[in-house]
Amino acid sequence: MRSRSMLTLGVSSVVIVLIAGTVSLAQVAKPNGAASPQEAVATIQKATAANDVLLALPVISPNGLKEIASDGVTGLLMVLAFSDPSDPMPGRSKPSKAELDAQQKKYNTAMDLAKTTLKPYGLDTVIGKPVLADDTQKTINGALDKADKVVFVASLYGALTKIGPLLGMKKDAKPDPLVAVGTVTDYKITGDAATAKNGAETLQFVRIGGRWYVEPPTKGAGGTAPTASSSNTSAGQGRQEGAPRTTATGKDPEIVVGGIQIAKVVVGDNDFSAKPFHSDNGTRIVLWIKMPAGQGLIEIDEDASLLQSFGDDKGTSMGGKFGNFPEEFKDGSGGTIEIASSAFAAPSATALLAEGSVAMTVAAGTRKTRIANVRLQNETKFSFGRTPITVAGVETQDESQTFTLKLPRQVMTGIKDIAFLDAKGQPIEGHRTSSGYMNDEAEMGFTVKTAAKTLTLEFEAWQGQRTIKVPFKVRTGLTPN
Repeated sequence: MRSRSMLTLGVSSVVIVLIAGTVSLAQVAKPNGAASPQEAVATIQKATAANDVLLALPVISPNGLKEIASDGVTGLLMVLAFSDPSDPMPGRSKPSKAELDAQQKKYNTAMDLAKTTLKPYGLDTVIGKPVLADDTQKTINGALDKADKVVFVASLYGALTKIGPLLGMKKDAKPDPLVAVGTVTDYKITGDAATAKNGAETLQFVRIGGRWYVEPPTKGAGGTAPTASSSNTSAGQGRQEGAPRTTATGKDPEIVVGGIQIAKVVVGDNDFSAKPFHSDNGTRIVLWIKMPAGQGLIEIDEDASLLQSFGDDKGTSMGGKFGNFPEEFKDGSGGTIEIASSAFAAPSATALLAEGSVAMTVAAGTRKTRIANVRLQNETKFSFGRTPITVAGVETQDESQTFTLKLPRQVMTGIKDIAFLDAKGQPIEGHRTSSGYMNDEAEMGFTVKTAAKTLTLEFEAWQGQRTIKVPFKVRTGLTPN
């Protein structure tokens, strides 16, 4: 199987709308804005009420339209690479020749539609290329700078509503609006800019050529990993209202500071339990890796990661190294890795700084595969794709059963979740209780609340896996003693 390194790391919510939405494909007028911010909002509300997001395009700012268009191209490239029947995903059941021929015919039609849509803008040349590569991004950005973005987005929209069903995607009868607006109040105009309250959020407007446009909420610039300093996550400057944002704002993983630890307590060498945080004296910061929605962090490789510098804002170099036990969140939404040093910041320092890159294996999304008639009996063997898996450690406890699945480590790290169903396809309550590995051999432990000895297992596995290095340059506030 060829490498899937060409896959972009994910598809934004806007692109999902483009693929799934049911819209009118009537000709969209050139963007001419609105006479006032209120009129721009009314246009968006009308589009939402009509379930036709294209009606809102004329009042979206040029910058917003470019981001929507860029996301659309990215999503289209990903879907094409993700759905190629000649290159099936691991775990996908093998179709019959007739089924494969039918799938290939639909895929070829989808590919032709994509090429026809992108060719007038010179973007048919990026099909099959790595989406996040600098050359690809430059080609996309350059083409969009020259394009009539309203016409382009409308054309792309129409293509995606046809391509989606060809590739087995369902339509959504009520697509999400490009900009969600509710009750908008407190309009304030300052020169060629304006703001308004959209519930708890602030809606922004820009006036160009005497006409008003809505600025969609920014999702970050694709192509480079945002850093903590650019995302206002430093202590004393970070997001203090409510819970912290848990996903990246752009298309790439985002690395921010998740916490700091400083210990300066003299304790006897043999009195480990008395040590603060149960660790040696020194300074630690936790790097929090946030994945874009819909994407997964599978594994952090501390050995391949690089710490270029760790110090304070007074120029003190504190050395340091990455911790040996990074953590990946079970749902794949992110993970953490520590930077630890036995040194301390200067007494007059007010911030800690770190720079480097974190190596990680990430995925573009997930795919579910059901395996029927799995017998809960020791030494039962079945296959997930081409991988043999063995059932072991089966025990019955009251109305529940526990068991273990033995499988290769590489396969285990690629499994996001396993659900359980009975003979009628109804869900059975169950959850993972443990997982671990020794060298290349791994085990996953489960408990299911059923007396049935034969179940259907639904594997949700990460797809489009690739190894990347994400740069970081973070700063976090520090209160000196």
